[in-house]
Amino acid sequence: RAFEKGVDAAFTVLGYETRLLGQGKGRVPDGLAKALDESYAILWDAKIRSGGYSIGTDDRTIREYITTQARELKRTRMLRNIYYLIISSGFSDDYDDLVRSLKMETDVNEVILVEADALVAIVDIKLRAPLLITLGPDGIQRLFTNSGVLTTEMVREELL
Repeated sequence: RAFEKGVDAAFTVLGYETRLLGQGKGRVPDGLAKALDESYAILWDAKIRSGGYSIGTDDRTIREYITTQARELKRTRMLRNIYYLIISSGFSDDYDDLVRSLKMETDVNEVILVEADALVAIVDIKLRAPLLITLGPDGIQRLFTNSGVLTTEMVREELL
């Protein structure tokens, strides 16, 4: 739960409108971060695993709550894009097939596996240059345009 609160705080510091969703509320992601001016939302899950998170273990649950949450987001706001992020210290297993099927079978545009250190790097860069790093396509949103693992190095390449 502490990790989820930390991730939510990181999205808040970045400038998103955030809401914790998980823990005891049924099959829902851990949180939601919206960039309303930029017309996109992020559904996110925080996963702590000692050997790295294996995405295949939760695929049916993930598919269900993405479908439910995306439907609600599309109905209540005019959002062009919905991104699904899993934040963890690391990732194990092959995730390509699941990512591909989630993009085909749900309303998410991309599925990004964010290393926790990469999220810290985004916050660090934003705090150092708050006016230069936006939430839009010329800033943080660029990090969400390709599915797969997002590393600290990739963050630094895109934002610096």
